[in-house]
Amino acid sequence: MGFLGSARTFPHVQGGFRDRIVVEQSQCIKINANVSLAEAVCAEPLVVCLHAANQAGSLKGRRVQATGAGPIGSLGATIAALNQATDIVVTDLHDFTLSIALKMGATQGINV
Repeated sequence: MGFLGSARTFPHVQGGFRDRIVVEQSQCIKINANVSLAEAVCAEPLVVCLHAANQAGSLKGRRVQATGAGPIGSLGATIAALNQATDIVVTDLHDFTLSIALKMGATQGINV
C-alpha cells in the first residue's frame, strides 16, 4: 500500500500540498464545478471522522478525545458535537490549531 504523505515506507512519500503533482488518471476524481477546492480537500478527512463515529456507535452523552487538532481532529470534534457528545477534548502542540478545534465543536483544548 502506498499513498501521498505516507511515512509507512522509507524514504517517506511527500504529501500533496503543492500547486501541481503528477498522478495516475485512475487516482483522480473530477470535482463538480459547484464544489470549491477548500470543500473538496475536506472530503477525505471528513469521511475518516464519519467512519470513526459510526464505529463508536451513539456518542450522545459520551466523552470523546482527539489527539491532534489538524483536519481530522477538528472535523472529529464537529462530528462528535453534532452527535451530542458532552465532553469533546482535543490535544495538540499548537494553540492556533486548538483554537480552530474549539470553534468547530471541541469543549476543551489542551496544549500538550
